[in-house]
Amino acid sequence: MDNHLEVIGGFAFKSEMFVDSGIPVLKIGNINSGYFKPTNLIFWNKDDKLSRYEINPGDLVISLTGTVGKDDYGNVCIMGDGYPKYYLNQRNAKLDLKNTLNKHYLTYALKVPDIKKKLTGISRGVRQANISNKDIQNLELPIPPIDLQRQFSTFVQQVDKLKFEMQQSLIELENSFNSLMQRAFKGELFI
Repeated sequence: MDNHLEVIGGFAFKSEMFVDSGIPVLKIGNINSGYFKPTNLIFWNKDDKLSRYEINPGDLVISLTGTVGKDDYGNVCIMGDGYPKYYLNQRNAKLDLKNTLNKHYLTYALKVPDIKKKLTGISRGVRQANISNKDIQNLELPIPPIDLQRQFSTFVQQVDKLKFEMQQSLIELENSFNSLMQRAFKGELFI
């Protein structure tokens, strides 16, 4: 992977300097599900000295620390647009891709169990598992031509759009069903 990306580790923020609002600081818990979870957010004031640790919507990040034997680290997340900017906390990393690698392709490749095991299987520690930047850079992956990766990316985005539409339809169907059930139990449908 070293030929296809740069791994940028997070910054060690001092907890006593967190603020009530500002730029969210990404913790492991915010990204280790494979998507951004805005729970228990912490914030930092804008600081031009921290520009290396800025994350923008669409950037690819990975959690580097978790529990040995659990699937709570080595998880990749494409940042959404919930905030215009984020800061990267320590034990997370930004995967800054070169033009030979597509973020959707890499995201799904790193979710393939055999590939993820290559990365998490080398973790160090007895209870706490850690992945180093070098572990990511040394990871060997099949890298198809960028045109094929883009085709894969288009396909993934179409599938994601269909999944979202189906989820919305299921929500509407469930709401309609619940409304009919309430009316039925009130006797409105049997008159």
